[in-house]
This record gives sequence, structure tokens and C-alpha cells, in this order.
Amino acid sequence: MKMKKNLISLVLALLVSLLNYAQQWEALGANDFNAPSSTSARYLSMAKGPNNSVYTAYQDEDNSSKLSVKQFINNQWVYVGTPGF
Repeated sequence: MKMKKNLISLVLALLVSLLNYAQQWEALGANDFNAPSSTSARYLSMAKGPNNSVYTAYQDEDNSSKLSVKQFINNQWVYVGTPGF
């Protein structure tokens, strides 16, 4: 019985400690109008590149639902290469 209480205490302690490390998302950019896509973006993928730059690749409905890649530069999203390739 004592071992069961110790095990439950350990599990609860681990859960509480994990909650302390939870992360919150923050928007990149000044407002909602500074989104990677002005309509709909599907299959979004994000990556951190050299010098902590942020990239996103997604199916871009603004460009015939083809792939677009953008980089976050100077507080705005900028296309990398040709949009919708």
C-alpha cells in the first residue's frame, strides 16, 4: 500500500513539473494582417533556419494551391523564391 502511494505521488509530481514547462504560442508580426497567407494555408510546416530566422512552407490558396515558402524578415513574411511553385 505504501509503495502504491509513493508511486502515485511520484506520478503526480512528474505531471506537475511537466506543466511548468508548457509553452505558449506567440504571433509573429504586428497583427493578423501579417499572416503568411491572406486566404487559406494548408499543410503548414515551419522551421528555424540559420541566424534563428523562421521559415514556413504551405499549400497556398492565393497561388493556385501550390507550394509557397516564406521567411519572416523585419517583422513581416516575405516570399522565398517564386510564390506557388
